[in-house]
Amino acid sequence: MVVKADFLDITIDPDAPGADDENADGLNLGGLIDAGYKIGGGEGLFIEPQAALAVLYTDIDDAEVFGGTVDFDDETSVRGRLGLRLGYDQTAANQVVYSSDVTASVWQEFNGDNDATIATPGFPAFGVSDNPGETVGDISLGFSVAAPEGWSGFLRGNYQFSYDLDAVAGNAGVRYSW
Repeated sequence: MVVKADFLDITIDPDAPGADDENADGLNLGGLIDAGYKIGGGEGLFIEPQAALAVLYTDIDDAEVFGGTVDFDDETSVRGRLGLRLGYDQTAANQVVYSSDVTASVWQEFNGDNDATIATPGFPAFGVSDNPGETVGDISLGFSVAAPEGWSGFLRGNYQFSYDLDAVAGNAGVRYSW
């Protein structure tokens, strides 16, 4: 389980001659519950069904741009994930554990659009929105090494995709448990 708070300092750059940048504060409050069950644990091949639920509340202050205002609606995102991880663990003679895996997941946003209202002098106010409510596929590959002295390291890369999304990410790290 993860709980987080982000205190945001947002700069809006209108990218027009003579226009000044506008600053707005924002707040994210959220949490993530992630669960899985490794079947065939120990050394060798394993399979792990996974599920996750993430909730994020976002509040962004209104901003003044070009003499008008942008009013951001407070939004709550609720995303779920179902996945399956297939991997292999091997313990060497020196008790170092080597693990590799591939994970396939599907993410779904359950709430609707993110909305803002733009009001400028001399024009009627109008709304704009984005629609994050699509289903996203996620494929990842991972490799890790864990030594009996408490040191471990990992590499992970993933690819997310949907109708209008292609994203690649990578992570690497070293941990020490005491």
